[in-house]
This record gives sequence, C-alpha cells and structure tokens, in this order.
Amino acid sequence: MLSVLIEALFGWVQYTLLSEGNMFGYNTVANRPYGIFQQPNVMASFLATGLVISGYLLARQPHTKYLHWRHKLILLYATPVLTIPLLVVLASRTGWLGSILALALLLPYVHRFAARNRAYTWGAMLLLGLGVGLGLTQVGDNQSLLQQKADLESPRAYTLPQTLDMLIEKPLSGYGYGRFEPEYMLYTARQHQLNSEYLLACRLWTTRIMNCFIGVLKGAYYLCSGSY
Repeated sequence: MLSVLIEALFGWVQYTLLSEGNMFGYNTVANRPYGIFQQPNVMASFLATGLVISGYLLARQPHTKYLHWRHKLILLYATPVLTIPLLVVLASRTGWLGSILALALLLPYVHRFAARNRAYTWGAMLLLGLGVGLGLTQVGDNQSLLQQKADLESPRAYTLPQTLDMLIEKPLSGYGYGRFEPEYMLYTARQHQLNSEYLLACRLWTTRIMNCFIGVLKGAYYLCSGSY
C-alpha cells in the first residue's frame, strides 16, 4: 500500500507541479502522469490494484473502537482520494475497466466484512475521488482526451468483442498463461478464414493492455474469493 501511495504522490507531482524542461523529462504538454513506469497504462493498473487492496485491507481490520493503529485507516481512506483522480486524468481504458470491474467484485466483500461506518466512509472517499477527477477533466485539454478514450475508437472497437468471443469459447481452460497475444492472433486468423468480415488481430497493443487489465481483475478475485 505504501508503494501505491508513494507512486500516487509522485503522479500528483508530475501532474500539478512539474514545468516544461523538468529534470525528470516528463512531458507537461501531454500531462498524463506515469510515475516511474514511463507508460500510462502500467501506472493506471498499478493505481487500480492499490485502490482495490485498500478496500480489502479495510475489511480485514478488527472491529474495535480501541484503535492503536488509527493511522492505518487514514492511509486506507486516503487511497481512493489520491488514486481515483489520477485514474480519471490518465485516460487509460485499462485503468477504467479494471477499476470498475474490480470494485464491482470488491464492494460486496467490503459491505459484508467491514464495520459499517468504515465501509460508508471508504465509499464516500470513492465518490470524493471521482468528483475530484471529473473536476480535473474540465481543466485544459483533458476533456477532449477523455472523450476520445470514452468513445472506444480505434482497434478496441473490435478487439474487445473478439476477446469476449475467446472467453465465451473457453471460459474455464482459457488460452494459456502468458500466451494471450499469439493465441489471440491465431484465433482471429482462424475466424477470418471462416468469415472474411471478421477482422484480423491488431498486434500493437494486445499484450500490454490485456495483461494489465487481467492482472487487476485476478488480483481482486483472489483477494475476495480467498477470504470468504
């Protein structure tokens, strides 16, 4: 959790404080804070993972009013406020989808196991973080970038449905850990032979995007299923 918070703070420094020609070589024109990862999608998946872990750890804290570790709760409450605005302005579809689906898996767990006032406070921090993020979109060129990302333009308009086709075909066995890209290309090539209107794979982004996206979902699933 501390590493996520440190990375989030560094992202805020990049987004708000750095000027052109800074010592980190950060592009202040594009202004998509990537932390130490040099890539917005990786940064987004890291922040989304930390966001989910904060909710899980909140639910695992003892139900007692004698808190000798109150600072831990403060860090867990602060995580959504620090990470969600960055997830919004990063304009990473990977971060958006991973966060939404992972939170959908996590929220019932938090509601069941966390103390009621803590769960409500953490939920309020989620909404506050989202509000801050949406407010930041009204500044500068963020709104046009977010609109472009939200429209699911480019190859994602067909690669995501194709990936869903693969999931439906092999929901249990899958296509092998670490071999998504070659299996995806082979699958689309086979479907293209059967139907010429079925588009071939777009190789440029599949591994990076899907690995980040699936990683966040798997993390949320293991956290929740292992503790019920």
